Amino acid sequence: MNTFIGPISPSLAQCSSLQVFRAGSNDLYTLTKLQEISLHNNQLSGAINKAIVNLSNLIILELHANQLSGEIPQNIGLLSKLEQLQLQLHSNNLNGTFPPSLTKCTNLTTLFLRNNFFNGEISTLNFPKLQHLQALDLSNNTFSGNIPNTLCLSKSLRAIRLSYNQLISEVPPCMASLNSLTQISLSYNHLSNVVGALNTLKHCQNLGVLFLTRCFYDERIPNIDSDNLHTFKNLQILTLAGCKLKGQIPTWISKLKKLKVLNLSFNKLSGPIPAWGGQFETFGIGAFEGNTKLCGEVIHRSCGAVVINRPKPEEEIDGGSKSLWYYMQFPLGLGYFVGLVGGTVGNRL
Repeated sequence: MNTFIGPISPSLAQCSSLQVFRAGSNDLYTLTKLQEISLHNNQLSGAINKAIVNLSNLIILELHANQLSGEIPQNIGLLSKLEQLQLQLHSNNLNGTFPPSLTKCTNLTTLFLRNNFFNGEISTLNFPKLQHLQALDLSNNTFSGNIPNTLCLSKSLRAIRLSYNQLISEVPPCMASLNSLTQISLSYNHLSNVVGALNTLKHCQNLGVLFLTRCFYDERIPNIDSDNLHTFKNLQILTLAGCKLKGQIPTWISKLKKLKVLNLSFNKLSGPIPAWGGQFETFGIGAFEGNTKLCGEVIHRSCGAVVINRPKPEEEIDGGSKSLWYYMQFPLGLGYFVGLVGGTVGNRL
């Protein structure tokens, strides 16, 4: 038994001729006072050892960015003190459904399971018991079914990412009660009723990031009471790309004073692009690309006899011309989506 403490030196990776490295005896699963395991970004393979549940004082378990496979241990709920569970990123191949005992981890604040092969319905997770959950990332899996109403009972949620799954139905109206929510991504699912979704989420007064790319099809962006002081008042990023949405761009979008990034590309929108909010001129052509019936100065397409309202000088809003990457650095809530996007707006969220 050794008494090593601290990290293993990064210089060990330079020992290209190393054939044997021994650090035993280290039976980690007998270290019942252990509070944190962080083994992310290695090349660990195989299943998660079921004996890990013997570490009853474990608070943080980070195994993401490895080559793990198999299922989450069914009795993971024995880790009742667990606060952070991270099994995500590109090279893990975990699968199966939520083990029912996971909801016994009532202290969970962070649950990241993205980019795996988990399946089944999200509703099997008993969210009312996860009252401390702040960040949930289940994206890039094969979850199916509805977005459950029980999700609304995790009142501490600040960041939700369910993109790239096979979810159906509508955004639950009860999500309007998630007052702490700052960021949500539902892109690349099979949802319906964009009117209901936006009328629900507008009540989340702290919402700063909203990704709805390729979520809804052949619908219309609703008109929302833009005089309501609580209508997306903190929204900084909005994507509704690739939904084949019809009709004109509603005026409430042009009045979002904090909006920095907008993507309405590849829809079937028509008519003049409203300019009275000022910042529409800073979004660039890419924000409206693929809408052949739109017109306006920002896309260098004349509206003919159509009059486009111009903003008064005092109404001009400095929207900036920064990239999406820049705006993802903003301190929105947990800063959860920071650095998760490369490329154009909404490509992966």
